[in-house]
Amino acid sequence: MGTLTQLMLPLAAMMRGDLQAFVVSVGIQALTAMLQSERTELAGPRYLHDADRRASRGGTTPGKLTLGGRQVTVRRPRVVDRDGDEVPLGTWQELSVDEPMNARVLEQMTIGVATRKYARSLEPGRCPLRC
Repeated sequence: MGTLTQLMLPLAAMMRGDLQAFVVSVGIQALTAMLQSERTELAGPRYLHDADRRASRGGTTPGKLTLGGRQVTVRRPRVVDRDGDEVPLGTWQELSVDEPMNARVLEQMTIGVATRKYARSLEPGRCPLRC
């Protein structure tokens, strides 16, 4: 998929008024690029054989991050060392630290949203519970 197409899909979502989805989509694209760059730095370019390499690519695994005030699932790239142990990605570690009270929850509490009114305070179609 070309860069223009990648930008047009989120822009189309924004035109429908879903700015939150646009921001999350662009954020995930940027995060994916950062993680891939770090993996290449640790394990070398894809398909390049290097006998001196200390780590290699280990596929991907689903991971969760808080983005835009809610949890999203992201394919986290894996890097493994010669012993088969996973090498942590600094970018992932930095972004996966989830504070117990993120800004969205604090905002909801500040404006006085009661638990029974929580679903009404979210954007349409965003309720993680049975609303």
